[in-house]
Amino acid sequence: MNRLPLFPEYQEKAFEEILALFPHIGYFEVSNADTQQMVYLDLILNESMRVIPPVPLLARQTSQDMKLSNGVVILKGLQILINLFHLHRSKEIWGSDAETFNPDSFLPFLKGIRNCLVLIKRGQSGGISNTQDSGGECGAHQVLDELHEFN
Repeated sequence: MNRLPLFPEYQEKAFEEILALFPHIGYFEVSNADTQQMVYLDLILNESMRVIPPVPLLARQTSQDMKLSNGVVILKGLQILINLFHLHRSKEIWGSDAETFNPDSFLPFLKGIRNCLVLIKRGQSGGISNTQDSGGECGAHQVLDELHEFN
């Protein structure tokens, strides 16, 4: 959220969403149901955590031997570090503007038990295309599949 003032177009969209939900000025209660309707604000929060992850490195220990897609075998019991800062800025996963703060560049299509996002990337023509519908694999799916084996 600390980046929001740097992008007035996104800040205005968030303000409009909040104003639509709470049109009356003054003090009022905000319920959990109200926050569930704040779709654009959720996009902003997720994009903020993608661009500047609150935890840049994630440590894990393998629970079994695992062969990665590139042929490298990671042995059971090995401690590894996952560089989330680099992963969240990967152009293979997020596209050519991976380092740019843009909550409109992806939409939360599904949120599973781990609050995982299915990415909907922008197409070449500027339209939005779902990476799963195109028959191709998104790099994030490969990374998530490989990381699934860790505790």
